[in-house]
Amino acid sequence: MIKADKIARLFVKNIGGKKMSTDFTGYNYDQITQLSTKVASTSTQVAELIVSKLQGDIVAEIAKQWYAQEAVSFFQRFAEEVLKTAPHIQEIFEAYNKGIFEASEFWKGRTDTQASAVKSTVELPNMRVDVSAVEPLINGNAGIFEAGAEAVANKIPGVRADISNQLKVYAGSLEAASSFLGQGQAGAVEELFVRIQEEVAKIFRFLEEDANGPSLMSIIKQTVKDYQAAGQDVTKAFNSSGV
Repeated sequence: MIKADKIARLFVKNIGGKKMSTDFTGYNYDQITQLSTKVASTSTQVAELIVSKLQGDIVAEIAKQWYAQEAVSFFQRFAEEVLKTAPHIQEIFEAYNKGIFEASEFWKGRTDTQASAVKSTVELPNMRVDVSAVEPLINGNAGIFEAGAEAVANKIPGVRADISNQLKVYAGSLEAASSFLGQGQAGAVEELFVRIQEEVAKIFRFLEEDANGPSLMSIIKQTVKDYQAAGQDVTKAFNSSGV
């Protein structure tokens, strides 16, 4: 969070439409208002990025490869895990927004300005991943395309990297938009996105690690193994029947 007592100075870039030299120090409530709007919209962008990548690159793809109740159950739990991150993402961006307004009030008092900036609300982001495409049967059959399902699971690190790279772009944009705040701002933006990356890491741990239950790759491999065993049992049943 930006601490008001750590703000060295706030550069006002123009007054009455006239460009000022960068050694002008003061308070511009319009800039604060615009920055608050930027923070709120960035929160929405982050949520849309994460959800679209998870749904498009993982859920939609696995839905073409794996038809089983196990798949449905796994991705229902996955959607619940993703949804849990929503209030945390909201809290992270709201903390930055709050810091901006602490700084704003500090400058308002120092300059004896009557006008106040308008604080945008950081809404609870939509972190709902639609997993309805994952179905228990295809044309009455339950089963898995082993190679295709494993290929989707192997894509997961790349999806995580794509999200991480785009988050860096958003961080750069927000840092540029808030650079006029001065000292402490860059570090606050960096801290914000480190915390967002931690939320993303929680999501991908569910997909990649076995600590809290089988990972996606583990459950795919186990499913294939179970189906192969079932096939062998069917063969044994026919052999023992004397047919």
